[in-house]
Amino acid sequence: MSAPLSPSAPLLKLEKIGKTYAGAVPVTALQEIDLEISGGERLALLGKSGSGKSTLLNLLALIDQPSRGCLLIDNRDSRTFNEKEATRYRRHDIGFIFQFFNLLPTLTLRENIKLPMELLQQSDDDLFEQLTREAGIADKIDRYPEEVSGGEQQRAAVIRALIKKPRLILADEPTGNLDFETGLHIVGLMNEICDTFGTALVMVTHSQEAAAACTRRLRIIDGRLMAHA
Repeated sequence: MSAPLSPSAPLLKLEKIGKTYAGAVPVTALQEIDLEISGGERLALLGKSGSGKSTLLNLLALIDQPSRGCLLIDNRDSRTFNEKEATRYRRHDIGFIFQFFNLLPTLTLRENIKLPMELLQQSDDDLFEQLTREAGIADKIDRYPEEVSGGEQQRAAVIRALIKKPRLILADEPTGNLDFETGLHIVGLMNEICDTFGTALVMVTHSQEAAAACTRRLRIIDGRLMAHA
């Protein structure tokens, strides 16, 4: 894994990014996006469904490429990444958190959490113990996903993303299926890892409370990025 960036160093830079999906009627998802994301920054993206938020996350993860403009990762044009390099970037540098957990049902919570580290041939038992304790699931980690609540599944999913100390966390509605208190706990865990390791967070959310915990808030309207009032 690459070393964490200082809070002032740009990790990602988007210059006039646009994304249009081809079809009988082409659909423009993003228009003229200019954005810089630095290590340690916590950015909330707000907007209606279909406004382009998830498209932007996919571009940041190199799951998709922009139709126009330039995405720089450590000052390198994303279009120069081959598939092997893109996979390595996602595996080493990005932690994904989804609204619907995406835990493997045949693995225990412990096994789900440790899977990314095993793929990297790494381990950090101290951090594992710390995060599971702070998330309140230390006594549930040997149970299977179906044996715990949705909130406990999401806490495990968050720890799975955080355990490898990624440079960037991409979170797509991470509190969308949780009650208010559990959602705030999840946001607190993400903020703690960002502060500790200089990790950047880009979080798509409809929650004003989750957004308020971020250092910057932006809104996407019809594919355009705007300041959030």
